[in-house]
Amino acid sequence: MRFKHSRAKGQRAEKLDQDEYQPFLTQPILFIPNPPPHVKLHHIAATLQDFGTSVHTVFFVSVKQRPRLGKFSGKNMRRRWIRVEFPCIELAEQAYVQCHRHPIPGVHPQVLLNFRFTPYFPSVSSDISSKIPQAVPLRKGSSRALQPARKLTKSPDEENLKRPHSTSIKKTRHERRDVSLAGEANTGSKAFSDLLEALDQDVADHATCEYVPEQRVLHPIEEEAEVETQSISRDSAGAAVEDVGWEVDSKPILWKINAEKMVEVLSSEACTEAKYDHASVPNYTEPSQFFYHPSDAHGTQAFIDAQTHTIHSLRKELNALLKASESQTLIIEGLRTHNRQLEWEKSDLLRMLDTSRETGMRHVQIIQAQVEEMEKRLSFVEVRLDLAETKCRVLEQERGCGAGKKEREREEAETERQKLAELEDSCRHLAALIAHDAHQKHLTSQREHVILREKLVTEQARRFQEQDERRRILAQEEASRKIHGTDERQRREKDRRRKLKRELAETKERKRCRERDMRLWGTGEWNCKRALERFKVLLSEFETITFTEDQPLTATTVPWPVLSDPFEMDFDDGGKTLENLEWSMVEAFFKDVGRLVDIAEYWSLVERTHRVFHPDRWRARRLLETVLDDDIRDWLETKGNMVSQAVTPLWKEAKHYRPL
Repeated sequence: MRFKHSRAKGQRAEKLDQDEYQPFLTQPILFIPNPPPHVKLHHIAATLQDFGTSVHTVFFVSVKQRPRLGKFSGKNMRRRWIRVEFPCIELAEQAYVQCHRHPIPGVHPQVLLNFRFTPYFPSVSSDISSKIPQAVPLRKGSSRALQPARKLTKSPDEENLKRPHSTSIKKTRHERRDVSLAGEANTGSKAFSDLLEALDQDVADHATCEYVPEQRVLHPIEEEAEVETQSISRDSAGAAVEDVGWEVDSKPILWKINAEKMVEVLSSEACTEAKYDHASVPNYTEPSQFFYHPSDAHGTQAFIDAQTHTIHSLRKELNALLKASESQTLIIEGLRTHNRQLEWEKSDLLRMLDTSRETGMRHVQIIQAQVEEMEKRLSFVEVRLDLAETKCRVLEQERGCGAGKKEREREEAETERQKLAELEDSCRHLAALIAHDAHQKHLTSQREHVILREKLVTEQARRFQEQDERRRILAQEEASRKIHGTDERQRREKDRRRKLKRELAETKERKRCRERDMRLWGTGEWNCKRALERFKVLLSEFETITFTEDQPLTATTVPWPVLSDPFEMDFDDGGKTLENLEWSMVEAFFKDVGRLVDIAEYWSLVERTHRVFHPDRWRARRLLETVLDDDIRDWLETKGNMVSQAVTPLWKEAKHYRPL
């Protein structure tokens, strides 16, 4: 049961005509909160396919919520939910009863299917949640888990049901004392009764509290009603539970133990009474989610196998992607070259099309000029025909008239002849002009045709020249690409040979040092005197050798001032040897050496060691450049600086005792 402070009285309206199967499930939708990443939608759809769901009715939703407690208090957060839609409320209720708190098939590691009716987490008041006893948590893994009390509409004391239950409520047919079935029968109920009294007193001292109905859930109970508990003692009897006020319509509660699940069960004989009590028992715990964890050995091995399989799959996919990328790059280069050629051909075709269009337009203009010339000639012929007809009529009139009349007609004919001569002159002049104009147009068209032909020849020559230039450029690019690839292969081959040569040189140098140590100090017991002797030999050798790529610097060549037996140190693994070298080992070496040699020799050894391990001396001799492995190079530089820093105080101290 959960409480919250009431801001306005009378705002909660109870619905009396709720659904027959689930009074607080008003729509066929269920929500799954915070699904793990390895739980997919098809897992949920396959689990609930018997209840009318499919992949198309399961969705991911994101809900913004502001928590009231915890480190995210007061901040807007988005929580991921899975929304499951059912065809009807009855199927949703059946899915809740049969699948709630059950493992999801096909999911490893196993995850329990945890349903919610709304996509929000409850907001628990800090002062109430802190007072709930943690030693007796309620188990909500069963579909018939204990739930908050339902409001009794026929109770005579209806107003009391709006407030938290207390121990003062009488034990009647319709009212029940609040009993916690989590924990042992005696101590659990007593502790929870004390808690309820403290809560009632705390609520009375503050504001009026009201019941939160949205967290109350009823489930269908058919044939036999069972209420699961988590930690009721097996030695307890049914009477121990009846002592705390548990009674259903004067029907005794049967105490049974399920041998298969090893879960304590309270059962009633009648279905209606079980439904009634199922809704009357309060629950004070938060909704929780349980995961199945297999044994450590099996789970660890399964996890390692899964991770190994995933890594192999990712490597295969990466190799496939690299191969596809290389082939895609070659295809893209070929497509780009082909596109460039197509663009060049397209530009050539467009240019030729423009030239052909211009030539056709000029031919059309020439034909139009010829048509106009023919029309003018036709009009000239028609004029001459009219003159001939006029002349015929004049001759006929002269032949049929008298002398005076003939004279007059002669004059008229003369006038007509003059007019006709003038008209013929004008026609000849007009014909000459037309012929001259036509000749000029013909010459102009021929000149333009010649110019256009020359232009086409020039354009064709330029196009051929551009094609030759493009072919030459492509050939140069192909040749440069081949040369670049050859150079790259040669460079890689040269680097590989150089690396192999340096590795062989390092192996040879380590072998020489090992044979030297075996020849000089391979027998006998190792002591400080032998360590000093070996240090002197390696120091003299280190000062005289010129380290190059043919004779690189190794961990066995450096005269490390330590007392350790060289045959016990793993010089084949330079990193492991250098990791064991410490400041205290250098100081211990010179401390023991000071007891074996005189002051002059001690000063000489300290001075030579300080000079040999000085970082400037190493940089001047370019010792680290001959080391191939980057890790060993860094370790050599770090340990060399450490030895130099450890020897410097000894060198400064020994200067005061330097012999004159």
